[in-house]
Amino acid sequence: MMMLMSYQPTMAVVFASVFLALVFGWLNRRALAVTCLLACLALAVWQFLFEIYDPKTGFRMPWIQTQLQDSYEQPG
Repeated sequence: MMMLMSYQPTMAVVFASVFLALVFGWLNRRALAVTCLLACLALAVWQFLFEIYDPKTGFRMPWIQTQLQDSYEQPG
């Protein structure tokens, strides 16, 4: 359990901010709920950028292949 929490604590913070936004919304504290939602958005963007950034190659998304192929074959 401890290894799981030390590996990705920022996702726990993102979900905690969403949970707090829901609680504040339920308690009719709209300004606090919106603040928590904005914090959640900022934390989620930071987490995404943290995941795709590599100091050697810059920003890289291995699940998107953008290299050109040498030859193009038309089907059929």
